[in-house]
Amino acid sequence: SATYANTSHNNHLNIAARQHFAVSADRVCDSASSLGTITKFNSNFSHKKNKISAKRQSARAANFKLTDTAKNLLANTAQKRVCVCMSHRLNQDENISIKHNGQNGADGRAYYSNIIQCSSVHTCIVCNNRIMSKRSKEIAQAYDYFTSSLYGFVPMLTLTIPHKQGGSLEKQLELINHAYKRLMDDRIMRQVWQIVGKVGAIKGVEYTHGKNGHHNHIHSLMFLEKSHHDIKLPIARWNTPKRKGMLRLLNEKQEKSYIEKGLQAQISYMNFSDFIKFYWVKLCRDVGLGMPSLENGAVITEGDNVKSYIAKHKSAQEITNSRDKKAKHGNRNQWELLLDYQNGDKHAGAIFKEYAQAFSGGKLLRWSNGLKALLLIDEVDDEAIIAVDDEAEHEIKHEIKPILWQLIKRYNYQARLLSAVENDHRNNTDEYHNELKKMINHHKERERKKAIAEQKRIADLRPPDWFNDHHCA
Repeated sequence: SATYANTSHNNHLNIAARQHFAVSADRVCDSASSLGTITKFNSNFSHKKNKISAKRQSARAANFKLTDTAKNLLANTAQKRVCVCMSHRLNQDENISIKHNGQNGADGRAYYSNIIQCSSVHTCIVCNNRIMSKRSKEIAQAYDYFTSSLYGFVPMLTLTIPHKQGGSLEKQLELINHAYKRLMDDRIMRQVWQIVGKVGAIKGVEYTHGKNGHHNHIHSLMFLEKSHHDIKLPIARWNTPKRKGMLRLLNEKQEKSYIEKGLQAQISYMNFSDFIKFYWVKLCRDVGLGMPSLENGAVITEGDNVKSYIAKHKSAQEITNSRDKKAKHGNRNQWELLLDYQNGDKHAGAIFKEYAQAFSGGKLLRWSNGLKALLLIDEVDDEAIIAVDDEAEHEIKHEIKPILWQLIKRYNYQARLLSAVENDHRNNTDEYHNELKKMINHHKERERKKAIAEQKRIADLRPPDWFNDHHCA
């Protein structure tokens, strides 16, 4: 059948090594016009790198503060693992140290070593940032390899559900995951995916909260052997008494049988996108989610749209970077809820706690079985990503004794000291020790004021009347 025919472009899934092209250093040098031009360029470039570094340092400070807020909010819950993050030593026999990766400019980065990190991607924005940076690079690598070397297609499928007032977040999450599982693997969809040549998928669930309550939606990168634009699915109506009039998807053998019997007029052909839209509505209704919009419930994007998501934040994609994506139409994602709680919105804190409970223990990204191996992506768990820096042979810039670390935590200087070490490395300054002196002087001044207040309190104490009477007697 022409429906199931494949083009020669899609017939070959060859695993060919990609060629890398290097630009000759001599050619680069020859293209420079003058020393003055180079000097001006370097000056502008250096200024731009400094601005990037300052922006990253500011974001890191905000993230540390947000993680402290999560610790306070979740301290007495089952999700309290975040409370130990960036607070305690990993090895009690060694000091916490600050290392630097040795790179200059915007690529230079300082970090703490021998410190416990929670790897809680849903509740700790500091760990989320580091883990998702790695995951986004994996997705970019997978996309490039599949489209360039295996000549496949990678559209993105976005699935939304009806916005309902109220309802349990855990239940909603369970139902949307159930509907997605059926979309990937029920009997009819297995037939559809075989037609389009689905190799696998990467799924990410994104969360927001708005006036209608909780809302989850799914982004799924579909790795396909064929372009979905080339697929026309044969649809006919059942003739059996029980299902008479209901639509059915014909397989290749059934389609051929209809044609041989001269019944081709009973076959109508539906494109892949429309079929997915209709089927997603059916699945949502079947599992109890209600009926999403036919137009917007299931949307397929591709080409530049998908590439723009992958390019976001140095190859991050919307599927991986819900941390940076601002929710639309007045909705708030989990980090915006936490920030609002930090600024005094107690209701936002209660919503974040419900979010933390519902997503606890889950992964932000799920790859189909065997997809990573096919696309030459190493299996690395979240804890291993966090541990990479501790294992790196980077220079130790400073060691911090436990008594000093207690003061650093008390006055929330963790992010400030990392920025100081990066600035010292880049500018050959001593900002680190200056920051420590400021912190210690601030501590001494606070202790001095506390001592004065305590002395005044003791001086103002007056014994009770019965004490004076007893003393006089």
